[in-house]
Amino acid sequence: EQQGFNWEVVKKMYGSDGSAEQNAKLEADWKKGWRPDVDKYQAELKAENIKTSRGEFDTYGPEWLTTDPDTGESLFDEETGGYVVIHKHHNVTDNYRNEINMAKAFMKAGYKVKLLSESAPERVATPDAEIVGEGIFDFKNISATVPKKIQTNIQSEVLAGGTDNENPCFTLQNNPNMTLELINNGILDAVSTATHGETSFPDKVGLVYPDGQVKI
Repeated sequence: EQQGFNWEVVKKMYGSDGSAEQNAKLEADWKKGWRPDVDKYQAELKAENIKTSRGEFDTYGPEWLTTDPDTGESLFDEETGGYVVIHKHHNVTDNYRNEINMAKAFMKAGYKVKLLSESAPERVATPDAEIVGEGIFDFKNISATVPKKIQTNIQSEVLAGGTDNENPCFTLQNNPNMTLELINNGILDAVSTATHGETSFPDKVGLVYPDGQVKI
């Protein structure tokens, strides 16, 4: 890699066939100041990353679902290279559809999401998901309608995430009473509790916005 460039993409754009002679010529021109067109480079890099991601997605075996269990649609996003895979032992609960929808929101933003196996001894907590490169997350759908109760639930879930070494992820898509202000206040309440006690605090908090945008 040179100056943050993906060298394989650069060689492709330069027209190098990978031979020692061509690579030497590219290196010489690079030193003279040749650079690939920025927009074309970004497009080639995106295409290469999507291709690599697709290769990863296709390696998941029969213990993983790679299509939406309700619609049959592929859980690979051809535009971003994001994907979702669902372990066959991921619990099918009342929150199952919501977890898939949250995972797909991250997929559309280019993230790779694994909905994990929840096969474990009784009373042993298991996390919902791994967002590759970001960590382990529990997807939360707060159903309370009273603002104070929502804020308290947010605080509890954040503190529970710290205790279980899981990062909470909240959706604003299902509950019209959920607001960013309540989420922020709940997080601040959790910070205050963790600061004044021995409770640990999660590394990150994820959000799925009403329009499907995501943030970690």
